[in-house]
Amino acid sequence: MKKSVTSVRLSASDLSNHLACRHLTVLDLDVATGGRSAPAWISPDAQILQERGIAHEEAYVEHLKSTGLVVVSFREFGNDEVLVAKTLLAMQEGLDVIVQAAFGDKDWFGRVDVLRKVDRPSAHSATGRMRSMTASSHTKRRPQQSSNCRFTLTWWERRKDYFLRQCM
Repeated sequence: MKKSVTSVRLSASDLSNHLACRHLTVLDLDVATGGRSAPAWISPDAQILQERGIAHEEAYVEHLKSTGLVVVSFREFGNDEVLVAKTLLAMQEGLDVIVQAAFGDKDWFGRVDVLRKVDRPSAHSATGRMRSMTASSHTKRRPQQSSNCRFTLTWWERRKDYFLRQCM
């Protein structure tokens, strides 16, 4: 959740958090609007899970590189609009894999862990042949679409006109 000049920008994580706990949404909104400071304490188990997730993603990306796929990474955090523009450009260029792809507009922003080109055309031909994938070695042997990715794809359907205009 991030406050802009005219509104509050949301992400798939904000939606997931809201579905899990509405009070967390109130607290996050207070932080985003400056009503309270973010907690300084970080849960040690959450930190370990995050570290393991990052390590897993890095290993998966190395595996993709070892198969000869062209990979670009947008892991750096910076200007959201620049990251969205870089993602769209990489999709137009037809790169095989985009790590930490960014999508957004004035109301929504999100990142996809791994966006991978597929061999069949997308319904959105202006953006090429891309689909979001996440890999989880502790639950499945093959990459599977996660619920956040399904949300991203549903969100994409609702926002496609914006992105298609950006690609033209």
